[in-house]
Amino acid sequence: MDVLRPGLANYRGLLLLQCAKFFGPPLLLAHLVTKTASLSPLAKAAVYLAAVPLVAAVRDKLDIWRNDREAARRGAKPVPRLKGKLPGNLDVMMYLVHEFENGYLLQAYQDLLDQNGVKTLNLRLMWSDLILCSDEGHVKYILTNGFPQWIKSDRFIRAFETFLGHGIFNRDEDLWKQQRAMARPFFGRDRVRDLELFDAHASEALRALRSSPLPPGASSANERALDVQDLVGRFMVDSAADFLFGAQLDTLSRPLPIAGKAELGTKGSKTDDEFGDFVQAFEAAQLRCIERINERWMWPIGEFFNDKNKDPVRIVKAYIEPFVQKAVEEEKGRREREEPFDSETANLLQYLASVSDDKTIIRDQLLNFLLAGRDTTAALLTFTIYLLSIHEDVFRKLRAEVLSAVGPDAMPDFETMRNMPYPIANESAVRAVLNETLRLFPPVPTNQRGTTEGEGSVLPPTRPGDDPLYVPPSTDMFFFYIHFQRNSELWGEDAMEFVPERWIEKDKMKRYLDNPMIFLPFHAGPRICLGQQLAYNEASFFMIRFLQQVESLELASEFVPKGAEVPADWKNAKGRMGMERVWPKTAITLYVKGGLWVRMKLRE
Repeated sequence: MDVLRPGLANYRGLLLLQCAKFFGPPLLLAHLVTKTASLSPLAKAAVYLAAVPLVAAVRDKLDIWRNDREAARRGAKPVPRLKGKLPGNLDVMMYLVHEFENGYLLQAYQDLLDQNGVKTLNLRLMWSDLILCSDEGHVKYILTNGFPQWIKSDRFIRAFETFLGHGIFNRDEDLWKQQRAMARPFFGRDRVRDLELFDAHASEALRALRSSPLPPGASSANERALDVQDLVGRFMVDSAADFLFGAQLDTLSRPLPIAGKAELGTKGSKTDDEFGDFVQAFEAAQLRCIERINERWMWPIGEFFNDKNKDPVRIVKAYIEPFVQKAVEEEKGRREREEPFDSETANLLQYLASVSDDKTIIRDQLLNFLLAGRDTTAALLTFTIYLLSIHEDVFRKLRAEVLSAVGPDAMPDFETMRNMPYPIANESAVRAVLNETLRLFPPVPTNQRGTTEGEGSVLPPTRPGDDPLYVPPSTDMFFFYIHFQRNSELWGEDAMEFVPERWIEKDKMKRYLDNPMIFLPFHAGPRICLGQQLAYNEASFFMIRFLQQVESLELASEFVPKGAEVPADWKNAKGRMGMERVWPKTAITLYVKGGLWVRMKLRE
């Protein structure tokens, strides 16, 4: 059957194969029945119509029976199954799709778990297993001891194939190991060049901030109102492009969205220029990939005649490919001249070109790292500034410490960023604030794994009285960092609150130190993020520079584009939903719908 299996990008061929497997046997059975029995035309039609749902129901029962028997053989229980109102739990699927677009950030998944009184649940969507998990113990097993049994599933890879291709985030097993081994040396050290690069682009971001127009109703010449998500997104795409492939995109030199005039874009504020075209396409490709995941095996039906990611991906790749071509040619010239490779000054593209001459592999790696380098750190900065804007006490405390440790103008170095004390303890102030933001708003709030085609996997019990849970072969699981990172059982009664002190005070730190797997913003195990320290360095650097210049900060919700307003019914909701003053959403990485509009006062 593997010989007949279509290539990863050929979703149409896969759909046809799946249709043949789903409809072929019942239609063949109906044909045999109608040939061997004397039936009227109407009865024959009824046999054909009944054959498909009848065989599907039998398959479903046999599948469940087979899985239950295997679970018992292995001394485990099957993962609790959700029972919906419609066949194939179609109503559950429609509910999740609706809530993904209209609801609070991944809340629908947590609600399903809570309603069923479990932390791991089988949705059994469209007669196939799909596991939800917010159990930190199960996630720990999947990412560490059970790692060989849990891989990127075929469904996930196919949904992202035309966008991320052969890149490190869309491959598994041997190819993933090769990609990771290829990239690891580049991220394994702190380089002075990186700080100089951060400073150049942070200075441009602050220049753009200062040169932005006065907002409506400004009370002083130093007041500004702008979409911070757009600002840090430009900072990150400029610095990421420089760091990754030595390109000077200069997006910060182009006009920023104007307060009171901005329109709603794919994710944040809409921008109409070349930068806007690239970013809108990059974001549209991400969003469509996530929609494909939510639509499960049915997404190829809606895209059979029109690949909805074709145009966004074409724009993104057309933007990247000239840089790849240039790097490969320069590397060829370097080798011909027999010049040594300078790893201290090289960017990632130059490094990749020095270890591989496959342009497709290099391009896909760049796109994967651009997604990681730009979007994740931009999300961290966006939500850090959001939380500071609604917690004035933390903002003032942190800014005072920055000015005391670094001064109003000096460039921070690695040592300063790591050791700058918080007013209540000798720990990194900025790191505490960043960690607390990462806890409440992990840039990648959910992740996916699938069991291999072998024997499935048994999840060990994580609490007294729990049973081991059996997950069948080739079964997808989605686990939610954001849910267990906000769980009061793990973090205390103030788990939903923004409390940077929990990363400083010993009694609060104990919860994390006793069980580090309750905090996984950078993943864990063999696939832990290669750029973790780089992200901390860049986010810390930007925040210090930002706080040196900004004296006060508050949300400016009046400038949020139409259609991105926080729903009124959130106000009385429990948990974070009732606290939010922006609309957080996800498309692989977190973002604020309509942008993070903030009013601030700049220092003289």
